[in-house]
Amino acid sequence: FARHADLIFVGQPNPNEKGKAFQENLLEAVLLNTGRPVYVVPYIGRYEAKVRKAVIAWDGSKKAVRAVNYAIPMLQARKEVAVLVVNPKKRSGEFGGQQGENLVDHLERYGINAKVATVVSPDLSVDTTIQNYISDSGADLLVMGAFGHSRLREKAFGGVTDSILHQMIVPVLMSE
Repeated sequence: FARHADLIFVGQPNPNEKGKAFQENLLEAVLLNTGRPVYVVPYIGRYEAKVRKAVIAWDGSKKAVRAVNYAIPMLQARKEVAVLVVNPKKRSGEFGGQQGENLVDHLERYGINAKVATVVSPDLSVDTTIQNYISDSGADLLVMGAFGHSRLREKAFGGVTDSILHQMIVPVLMSE
């Protein structure tokens, strides 16, 4: 049924409940196999349906592009949208401008007022940097692509997606 939905809502597995492994496998299956955006709500806390400030974790990947485009209807009524670029790499001039600026231009075509936020933090992991930025900025939604590496690599060595899903502080809209 999930493949025929516009948006799939799931809850973050509670680490203290029985059936946590089943819930994690279900969440992973929904992300990997439906081709639909997934809105994951943290198991703890209360969250308003209306998002005031969103953060887009931007790495320029196809998965991030897909997540952003699915999120456009949610982002249009927001007062603030930050395009977060963590530890940007030097790029050639072929793409033009600072990383994230092309995405800001794209969002402006939909009436979304977004700004690039660049964080250079070589001593912290990308997921920790994202979580810190969310906390410091008061954001109430994270938009990101899911599983930039193979699932085996994410399970063996960890990854941004797994870390965010296990340590959620705000709802996350993801797409694989």
